[in-house]
Amino acid sequence: MIVIAPALYNRYPLIYFDSGAYMEMAASLEPSFHRSIGYPFLMRITGFLTSNWPIIIIQGLAVSILLYRVLAHFVERNLKWVHFFTVVVLAFSTSMSWYAAQLMPDVFTLILALIFILIVLEKGSRKSLFVVYGVGLFIALTTHLSHIPIVILLLGSFGIAHVLKRFQLALNQWLTLILPLVVVIVFTMSYNAVWGHGFRLSMASNVFITANLGEMGLLKGYLDEQCAEKNYVLCEIKDQLPLETGGYLWAKGNPVDAHPDGWAGMNEDCAPIVHDFLTKPKYLIQFVFAATKSTLEQMFQIELGSGLEYSYVDGSPPSWPMHSHFSLELNEYL
Repeated sequence: MIVIAPALYNRYPLIYFDSGAYMEMAASLEPSFHRSIGYPFLMRITGFLTSNWPIIIIQGLAVSILLYRVLAHFVERNLKWVHFFTVVVLAFSTSMSWYAAQLMPDVFTLILALIFILIVLEKGSRKSLFVVYGVGLFIALTTHLSHIPIVILLLGSFGIAHVLKRFQLALNQWLTLILPLVVVIVFTMSYNAVWGHGFRLSMASNVFITANLGEMGLLKGYLDEQCAEKNYVLCEIKDQLPLETGGYLWAKGNPVDAHPDGWAGMNEDCAPIVHDFLTKPKYLIQFVFAATKSTLEQMFQIELGSGLEYSYVDGSPPSWPMHSHFSLELNEYL
């Protein structure tokens, strides 16, 4: 319960702007251009479109149990007390509890990391435990599309270390790490195809990457060089580009909303830009350096409470699905 203390103190799960979209997806189970379907599935299965508390409790339990198992590999005495104090320290000195108490999939990045660590540490564990870890890894991977490239990069690093004989994993460990990844990729692509969006992993990856290029300051220079020959949609606003990712995606009058074909059309228009940054040496070098710098900067940024406001009352995006699908908890929400 300590892990989700902010929700208990608030008397309801912490609500973020995007929480409303996840509630709507839990009701319709329709894939979104910019959100993964896994978290809405979990909300639907655990809360039955009646309560948002079950998913929050599961998030708290998952974090606590996984932390306990990780600590068990390093602590020989007084494990329960060490676990208790570790949870307390993390809850009050980091953003762990803040994200665990949110109706958002962000905490599953931590859950993914803990499961990954346990798979690596528990080489000689019984097969049933690896099955549990595999299922947990599958669930964590489905909650956010960014988890897929994270795991691919980790597996690539482990593969190089394995070839160099610096670090060895057993066959059951490799299978537990790789199989859930493959299944999630196939499942996500198939699910999108069933809904008529094509057999693809992401329906808006080009838009998000382009927005990040804009925030990193790379897009303006690229458009200045290319717009004389290429008629990109963004060329029309290349001298008034938003400074942050949100300006491209969510702000009033953003390029996505202004596009006649919405997310699908903008994603197609951004594809050549992303292709150039990933294949042409000049732009690829710029991208690698900027991405590395941005990653290091984010490591030292703590935005506790970012996006969580008291203004999500009637008429706000999260309030609409509360009225239509979770009306039994409307008083707690308000």
